[in-house]
Amino acid sequence: MCTQFVEDDKYAELIVAKIPKRKVYEMLIEIYRKKADCKIYNIQRFFRAIFQRLSDNEIHQFLGTISSDLQKTNDDNERKFILRCFPKERWNEVDEISRLRTENRIIKSIEDGIAYEYKKTTDGWLATWCTHLFSEFTLTGKLISTIGGKISSSDIPQIKYCMKFMLETFWKILDVNQLNRIEEADKDPFEAKFDYWFISSVKREIENGNKLFYSYCKEKSFQIPEQIRKYLESAIDEFHENEDIKTIVDDDQPDDFEDDIPF
Repeated sequence: MCTQFVEDDKYAELIVAKIPKRKVYEMLIEIYRKKADCKIYNIQRFFRAIFQRLSDNEIHQFLGTISSDLQKTNDDNERKFILRCFPKERWNEVDEISRLRTENRIIKSIEDGIAYEYKKTTDGWLATWCTHLFSEFTLTGKLISTIGGKISSSDIPQIKYCMKFMLETFWKILDVNQLNRIEEADKDPFEAKFDYWFISSVKREIENGNKLFYSYCKEKSFQIPEQIRKYLESAIDEFHENEDIKTIVDDDQPDDFEDDIPF
């Protein structure tokens, strides 16, 4: 079934609809056990469709299997596939120990993550497959702090990793109430108890003439929350490039390398 699966959501729904009711759970387990032999996005389509046909008891039973496997595995490739085998909205129904163990592993992957303009690397590859889960995280604060810390660092490969793989989803998990206080917090972030200090770092980099941050904010403005866009607006309008600020590291040269990053 995996090799013949058409890459289309409607096709997945039609295939699942043909499974006799008494065979639905059996088929679910069969495909789950063969998940690593399938294309990962087809796995996601199949499980999203078949979950619609499961009873509450079957869902609970299957998520128990997911929990057990996540608690036992030390294989990131297996994690990558497991995390596509259920709708993300069900993440909080996975056993808490398994969730925290997995979220910490994803955050560690983010900590390790680097990216270059030309040179390829696999550092941080696991997290690039897991951004769909960010909105469901228990460890949201730790996740935000980790990505915020990388954005605010002076390490170009760490910053580029966030820009390429993390920020599109990252912006969506920020608390609107915090963002609404961004101008107030800019005057005195400690007094305002503003948690998103890294946004000030982005503004400061643009004001200092850092083209890497300027280009990102111009090209990806449609992804950035409105409150942040307004906050950065004057810095972007008045931008003058400082050519002394590096936007690429010296050893960033093209090479022949195949990675496992989904973009």
